[in-house]
Amino acid sequence: MAIEKLNDEVVEDIEKIMLNFNLPVSMRYYYQDNAKLKRLIKISKIPDHYAVALEADILVHVNIEYFDALDEDIRTILIEQELDKIEFNLDKGTFKINSTGRINTSSGIINKYTYDNVYRAIQSEVEFTQQQSDKD
Repeated sequence: MAIEKLNDEVVEDIEKIMLNFNLPVSMRYYYQDNAKLKRLIKISKIPDHYAVALEADILVHVNIEYFDALDEDIRTILIEQELDKIEFNLDKGTFKINSTGRINTSSGIINKYTYDNVYRAIQSEVEFTQQQSDKD
């Protein structure tokens, strides 16, 4: 099956990274393993009527093949880069996911990991995607 519940150990690893990322608001996440995803992680906002049923605000898709293939530092950078797309409106108590359709990272991520390490993480993900395509 292409989409299934994400393994608890992987969820724990991701949640450790999230704890260190310091989001200004507590969020609830629903995790799925998505074998068709062409990158390590993708987050999306869950529509309100489903958020109530799932008891979650954000859907987190993870491709476990990428998770296993990429080293811990690269995973951390890519996960934090994805979390950095969450934009909060604290006055209204709302949030949105900034999906620009291009590689997007903040100066905070670059300052934390250096440009070279962020670039290496992004390139590792791109190369792994190319390897997977070549296998198919």
